[in-house]
Amino acid sequence: MGVPGLAYTTGDFWCMDCREALTLGTWANWKFVSRRLRNHTEVASDSLTFTGLLEKSFHDQSHSVAVISALFILIFLLDIYIIRLCGRWQVVQYHLWS
Repeated sequence: MGVPGLAYTTGDFWCMDCREALTLGTWANWKFVSRRLRNHTEVASDSLTFTGLLEKSFHDQSHSVAVISALFILIFLLDIYIIRLCGRWQVVQYHLWS
């Protein structure tokens, strides 16, 4: 959803050239990753999230994996919100897509 939206809003058609790479990546994910990941989640009591899978795989009773995952999420989300609140979002967009 992000790549076609970026192509539509910016008018950059290099994004449309990425469709072959996205298709190949999706196929490779289904071919090589998804079956093994599904088997792992069944062994780990049908975990719904990657954090839950790691907790059950490592038998984490202290929930330290969940705390570390939450901290990573908060750090990256807060970084984005702080950039937007400070008004520097246009500077970041310029450097990303120029």
